[in-house]
Amino acid sequence: MEAFTMGQLSHLYAGLRSSSDQKAIARAMGTHAELMESWLKTLNSIRNFCAHHSRLWNKELGVSIKISVSPQVKWLQNQVVLADPNIDYRKRLYPVLVAMQSMLYTISPDSKWGKDCKIC
Repeated sequence: MEAFTMGQLSHLYAGLRSSSDQKAIARAMGTHAELMESWLKTLNSIRNFCAHHSRLWNKELGVSIKISVSPQVKWLQNQVVLADPNIDYRKRLYPVLVAMQSMLYTISPDSKWGKDCKIC
């Protein structure tokens, strides 16, 4: 697994035959299966942008990340409000960073990444 690319990992997770396997993996990451699939696909897109030196700031990503509505998933306490209501914030970088922080709560509970990046 350590040698997998983000794309391979995303495809492997999405292609698991058993939804119970997806649910178990997602639960271990502190989220739900449909969120996990969305997050992996979005993280793969972000990885590709970075690998090919594309800009991320103020960019519409083309994919919408699924936002958690479950109180079991650590997410933002308040709704995201943008100045322009015509912009779909789910296609922007901010919710991807929040999803990364949400997974970090499980992977590395002592991580200070969210506090250090000052946006999550």
